[in-house]
This record gives sequence, structure tokens and C-alpha cells, in this order.
Amino acid sequence: MVRLKKGIFFTFSAFFLVMLVVVLSLLVVKTLQQSNERLGESGSLDRLYLLKVSIDNIISKLDNGLTMDISWDTNTNSTNLKIAETLDTDFTNYGSSFYSRMQSLSSYIQNDQQEISFDLSKVYNSTEKIPIIAEPNNFRYTHINQNDRVILAVYPGTYLSRVGLNITQTSASNPTVQWLTQNPGSDFIFNLTLIGTNGNATTTNYALNSTSINRFLINNQINLTIGSLCTQCIELDRNNATISTSLVATFPYSGEMITVNYPRGLYLINFSDLNVLINNTPRIL
Repeated sequence: MVRLKKGIFFTFSAFFLVMLVVVLSLLVVKTLQQSNERLGESGSLDRLYLLKVSIDNIISKLDNGLTMDISWDTNTNSTNLKIAETLDTDFTNYGSSFYSRMQSLSSYIQNDQQEISFDLSKVYNSTEKIPIIAEPNNFRYTHINQNDRVILAVYPGTYLSRVGLNITQTSASNPTVQWLTQNPGSDFIFNLTLIGTNGNATTTNYALNSTSINRFLINNQINLTIGSLCTQCIELDRNNATISTSLVATFPYSGEMITVNYPRGLYLINFSDLNVLINNTPRIL
């Protein structure tokens, strides 16, 4: 009887050990399977990231007629964004070469990888062309249509403490400025520099009321308005004069890095029918 009990005990012990091994094996297999799935998902996300970086890099190298620079000012503890360009065409022709290159790029990418689609109306349409966005400040530097004239428009987004604007006019030797609508204040500094064909430069600092409208007339031709479109918004109507502009927007320190981009949604990746899957490699451009 004792031997029978021992036999039963050892039989059940062996059975439980076998079941324990089986259960542990299943757990290990399940864990490995889940780990492989997570690794595969991580690899796919990495490949998507590389694809996005590649597309962004190519788009940034397409010449849009603008030069941009971001710098940190240690004296004022602020960020300066400088955007410069030459305006010499009507709205119909403005940025046409850039748009043509963007069309070629979007066609190439969409034909190669159908899950990617471009919406070029974000950067080129009948009312607005080549908008530049600074985030997280929601600053917008763009060009709007007014009777087929290119109107340089700047939307500050969050509050700007200071804006500098340099204007060079190729047909004026001694630039002049008239402050037509005057609303002086102490909360917004506008620095205006006018440069003539002889290289002479005149710089004036205007202390403005940021919530009121201020208007300037440059060389009896160029209209400059601040505060009409929105608080601190800038409109520059050159009346078909050929000019070069250099705008410097000063952003107070906010603890966040400022990035400069085109508007969101310029291109989209369709995740519901994605061609960048596990074990596939996207074609980096």
C-alpha cells in the first residue's frame, strides 16, 4: 500500500512537472512571438521615420526663392528668424519654378510609393503661395494675391517683441518714408531700414502700439501696413516695384525649440494601405 501511494505520488509529480514545462514553453513561445511583433513594428516605424526624413530633406533643398536663418540672441535671450527674398513678379508668376519642381517631386514619389500623396495646394494656390510656418509660435510668412499683385504678409502668431524689415529698391537712390497713420506705443518695436541704389541706408526704430494700425508710405509707392490683418500683422504692397526684403522676427524665449516648415499636410502617408511593412525596406530618396 505504501509503494502504491509512492507510485501515485511520483506519477502525479512527474505529470505536474511535464505540465509546468509545457506551460512555461508556451509562455516563452508567446513572449517571443510578441517580442518579434514589437520588433517588427518598431522596425517599420523606423523605416517610416527614415522615409519622412528623406522626403523632408529633399523638399527643403528645392529652391523656393527664400533664404532663411535661425539664430539665438544671447543679449536679449530670444530667437531671431530671418527670411530674405527678392520680389519682382506678379502673383501669377511668383514661385512658378518652385511649383514646377514640387510637381515633379510629388509625381515621382507618388508613382514609386502609392501610399504617399501630396497636396500642393498647401504651398501654392490662387490666393496664397509659399507660406512658411514657424512652430510652436504659429508665425506665418506668406504671399497673398491682391489684384494679381504679390502682397508680402506676416502673421506673428504669438506676441512678437520686435520685428526688423530691410527694403532695398533697385529704382530709388535716396529712399524716403512717411508715417501716415501714427499710433505710437511702447510694447512693439519696429525697425525699418531702407537701402537705395547707391548703397545708402536709413534706419529708423518705431515704438508702436501693437493693438493699433500703423501705415507707412515708402518712396511714394510702397505701402506698408501693420495691424490691419490682425494684431502685429504686416502687409507689404510694393505696387509692382522690384524690391529685396529681409525680415527679422524676434521671438521671446519660451523654452521650446523653434522649427521652420511648410504647412502641415503637404504630404500624407496612408497607414490603412501601407506599403512599408515588416521585412520591407522603403526606397529612400
